[in-house]
Amino acid sequence: MTKPIIGISTCFEKQDLFNYHQSGEKYISAVVNAMGGFPILIPDLADKLDYEKLFSTVDGILLTGSYSNVEPHHYNGHSSKPNTKHDPQRDATILPLIPKVVNAGIPLFAICRGFQEMNIAYKGSLHQEVHTVENKQDHREDSTKDIDGQYDFAHSVTLTKNGALSQLIDEKELKGKFCSLPRS
Repeated sequence: MTKPIIGISTCFEKQDLFNYHQSGEKYISAVVNAMGGFPILIPDLADKLDYEKLFSTVDGILLTGSYSNVEPHHYNGHSSKPNTKHDPQRDATILPLIPKVVNAGIPLFAICRGFQEMNIAYKGSLHQEVHTVENKQDHREDSTKDIDGQYDFAHSVTLTKNGALSQLIDEKELKGKFCSLPRS
């Protein structure tokens, strides 16, 4: 069996005179260690990204978290607070990529910012500081924990009846069980 090739979103960063397309090691390691896959990074090329070549190469796509936020004009949000980090090149690459991936039937998994991008790509809205909204969970990293604790399971996930995940596992709620999902 060949290793699945997983495309991983990147963040665009300018450092001094140089431009970088980068992704956190935790995402790359997850593809390698958790699923035995081969990771490739998807550069933030906006409309210069060759979708046909990307889609003929990957078996799935992972949209990562980031320290940057999606620019609020993409979801009719109010202006961000001063010094909020944005990544317009990632926005210009990933937001149009998402519906193309879904329409092509390529598996897509989104984490944190990636999930926000999926929501926005399908005309959803966001709370820029969800942790300040009553009855909403705080999903920010807990700086009092070590790195393993920061990325351990933090809350349960309720599966939608007849949803894709509920068809893979006979449970209504998951917490700490994601590694036991059957592979197809």
